[in-house]
Amino acid sequence: MKNFLVPRKAILIFIFCCVGARWAACQDPEFSQFFNSPLYTNPAFAGVGEGPRFSAIYRNQWAGLGNAYTTFAASYDQNFEGLNGGIGLLLTSDRQADGLLTSNSISGIYSYQLNVSPAFGLKAAAQVSFAQKRIDAAQLIFSDNINPDNGIIIPGISGDYPDKQTKGIFDLGGGVLFFTKKFYAGLSVMHVTSPNESFISSQASPLPLKATGNIGIELHSKKGANTPVYFSPNLLFVQQAAFKQLNAGAILGIGVFYGGLYFRSAFKNNDAFILMAGLQRGIFKFGYSYDAPVSDLQSSGGTHELSIVFNLYDSEKIQHKRNTKQFTDCPEIF
Repeated sequence: MKNFLVPRKAILIFIFCCVGARWAACQDPEFSQFFNSPLYTNPAFAGVGEGPRFSAIYRNQWAGLGNAYTTFAASYDQNFEGLNGGIGLLLTSDRQADGLLTSNSISGIYSYQLNVSPAFGLKAAAQVSFAQKRIDAAQLIFSDNINPDNGIIIPGISGDYPDKQTKGIFDLGGGVLFFTKKFYAGLSVMHVTSPNESFISSQASPLPLKATGNIGIELHSKKGANTPVYFSPNLLFVQQAAFKQLNAGAILGIGVFYGGLYFRSAFKNNDAFILMAGLQRGIFKFGYSYDAPVSDLQSSGGTHELSIVFNLYDSEKIQHKRNTKQFTDCPEIF
């Protein structure tokens, strides 16, 4: 029994340490296909694609470690001329260490559009969120749960056991976005109130502010080409507390298919190459990406991500609106 329990103990402690490291860093999950989860990237994207638009994205990070981190997000957004902007609804769910820590949230978004001219648009957005976090404390093993003589796990409640297993928090965020048909630049700020997410009543664990910036251009083949082609190089930068991340790369679209190559760096260490492919036809868009680690996590199995988008726009209605009111097209990548 001892030979069986020691590896099990080591695995459990390793998982807890990994989760604890992410808690300590207070890093929100991020998506490699950020352009297929626009409201998660910046709430100012609400309504920019006309809509109604529905999107969903699923990420399995370090798949070889067995559900170490899985994240899902779904959103709806639509532009309303009467509101002079767009509204959005964003749902997220994040599971760490196979359910040891689960976070679910719902966000409501309003983005106001300043119709400067048909050539470019400016949006400003506000986001209100409610999140519920849950810890499965029964999975936790602390030092006083382990017999130092033989490594056997001793059942019982540790002195370090959290006094809460669920925690609800309200959160605020916002963003701005400048865009033309060929260019976009945005900045969003999340967790502006730094809500306390601690499971221990006597302690405070404020969620640090997160700032996200992205910028890109989109170049198209000449009108009338038999096979339309576009090329979109872009950058995504994220900073939350001491954590920094930069995604740099480009998307190439040929006909209904597109592919992309990105490189992600955490500045202190290089993280991964991101390979992606997908198709976009009419109202439908599908994408797949694989993060190939170049860090010490090369044996983690990499990260898989799937996304799907439906943009159910009414082309005749949109054309009529554009004939009666200034409106700016956004890049096709969104």
